[in-house]
Amino acid sequence: MHKPGFFLVQTSIYCALFSLLLALLIRTTVRDIIALTKIRSTLARTAEINAAMHRFMHDFHQASSNIEEWQELLSEQIIWKLKNESIGWLLDKGNFIRYQGNYNSQKKIWSKKTQSVAVLGVKSVTFDIKKNKEKINGLTIVLCDENSLQEYRHYFSVRNRTL
Repeated sequence: MHKPGFFLVQTSIYCALFSLLLALLIRTTVRDIIALTKIRSTLARTAEINAAMHRFMHDFHQASSNIEEWQELLSEQIIWKLKNESIGWLLDKGNFIRYQGNYNSQKKIWSKKTQSVAVLGVKSVTFDIKKNKEKINGLTIVLCDENSLQEYRHYFSVRNRTL
């Protein structure tokens, strides 16, 4: 026969083991959820920046490689003429912005412009233009994220394109 209290001790041991296993399972699950959330936010940010770069590439491939048709070629902003309007990309107050409208090169002001924010929370954007005397050969955009300080580099070539 069982001694008195044996069932109580046995139940207490089972409850303690169950609690220990449950605590380990919860800790592992929470750790995995936190890691997956970080990965998800990084992937979402990368997708946002890639979408902006895809839009930039679409604009850039419509631009002329002739330097005379470009209105601004600076490391922090670029503006080019496209038919009867101008397209510009620059960093303004932590946002990577695309402008479209009429740009006056002498006064350096936009008139009748529309702007759209391509990427929020950007620390810096640098345009590295590869050119010779009269043609643009390519362009590298270096975009530095404000939160993670991660750098995104995208190169766009115009060598094999005829306009």
